[in-house]
Amino acid sequence: GLYLSQNSGGSWSALAVPVANLGSKQAVVNLAVAIDPRNTSVVYVTGDVINEPPYTVTAFRVQGNQATSLTDSNTTNNSTAHADSRALVVNAAGNLLMGGDGGIYVRSKPQSDSGAWTGLNTSTLQIREPYAVAYGANAQRLVVAAQDTGVAIQSSPNSPLYNAVQAGDGVTAVVS
Repeated sequence: GLYLSQNSGGSWSALAVPVANLGSKQAVVNLAVAIDPRNTSVVYVTGDVINEPPYTVTAFRVQGNQATSLTDSNTTNNSTAHADSRALVVNAAGNLLMGGDGGIYVRSKPQSDSGAWTGLNTSTLQIREPYAVAYGANAQRLVVAAQDTGVAIQSSPNSPLYNAVQAGDGVTAVVS
């Protein structure tokens, strides 16, 4: 269940339980919860994956016995974010920031259906969840195999930027 206390644990209220982990059923690692500091009766819940193409994140605004999706038709532009949520926080502007296997995303105006999802993964912010890392001593660059974001090689020695080599799940990184 999902419960909320408004008095430091003195009492608890049952909330609607959104279906956040039907896809890959990885709630142990792909589940995040945040309370809206502007309205503490609102709880945000993100999970693993919607169980149909394009297999994006499950995300909900929960208030009392109502759970409302924060993706697709409940946005101004039918937007969503990469699946497999790991972290969730409401920033000072009231936007919802989600971190997961595919990087960092922001959902503007999560208190309503008038917001949208935007990826913050750019050429200057590259997020990866590495499975394996290898170092090429001759080229002095790293190769990273990452969950959901594939394999990438460091663009130059000591650079924070990486160039994609392979999409999907990267499992092995080896340099000869």
